[in-house]
This record gives sequence, C-alpha cells and structure tokens, in this order.
Amino acid sequence: ALYITASNLTLQGNVYSNTSITIDPPITISSDTIFNSLSGYGGVLLLGPITASSGNPSLTVKATKGPADVDRLGTDEAPLGNVSVTGGTYIHLGGDIVSLGSLVISGSVNITDSRILVGADGITLKNDLTPSVTGLNLTLQTCNTNISTLSLGKSGYPLQTVSLTCSVFDLL
Repeated sequence: ALYITASNLTLQGNVYSNTSITIDPPITISSDTIFNSLSGYGGVLLLGPITASSGNPSLTVKATKGPADVDRLGTDEAPLGNVSVTGGTYIHLGGDIVSLGSLVISGSVNITDSRILVGADGITLKNDLTPSVTGLNLTLQTCNTNISTLSLGKSGYPLQTVSLTCSVFDLL
C-alpha cells in the first residue's frame, strides 16, 4: 500500500501500486498523470483536489479491482485535459470535474453532494450515477458534443435537477 501525507504534493509523473494508493494533500500536476492501483483491491483514494500548474495535462485514475474515490479534479481557472476515472467496485466523486478534453467515467458512480461535470470534448458515464441522498443536483456540460450515460439516479434516490449542455444526449 502506498500512503502519502503532506501539506501539498506536486507531481510530474505517474503513481503505481500493487495494492492501494491513498494521497491526502492537494495535488498539482504539470504533465499527463496516471494513478493506478494495478491489480490491488484497495483502490485509489485521492482526498485532496487535483489541479494543473500549467497547460491542460490529462489525468487517469484507475482502480481496476477496488474503489476510486476522488475529490475535485480541475477547476475553471486550472482545467485538466482528458480525464478518465475507473473504479472496479464503485467511484465516489467528492467534487466537481473540469476537463477541456473528454471525460470518461467507468464504474458505478456515487455522489453525496450536488456536482458539476464538464467535459468540453464529451462526457461518457459507462455505468449508473446515483446520489446517496435525495435532493441533489447534477450538471453535465460539453461544448456542443455528446453526453452518454447508462442512468442518472434511481427510484429510491432520484436527482432533484439534472441540467445538460450538449448537442446529443444518449441513454445507453
């Protein structure tokens, strides 16, 4: 298991572990970055926000056999490039996501607060997105490209308001 604690963390490369990755400080990236727990069941837990120091580097978070738990990924002032998040058991989005490229999320997604997901070149949610409480809002924004999803909310946990900005919306 890999556990990193600090006041801030600046990365210029990738992070791999055979079991799990847990990083609690805010992370600044300056180049394309991958967090991958490989075949570990512990997953990837990124407790602080991830922002770009310059440019729009791509971000990949991959927890093939475990959960992916991420905070805010990118901001309006420091957006990321392409963003891909994969969770083998589930994905928890602890913050908004701002990508100037495509946003692809593979795995069942759970949100505990209202969220805004921006994928300028498209958004793909390959599984369901479900709030853990009722009354949450979801905003999905693209720049005249596609949004594709399997489902948004469930009968016992509906979303209050869903706002879509796109040219094509596909329910898979």
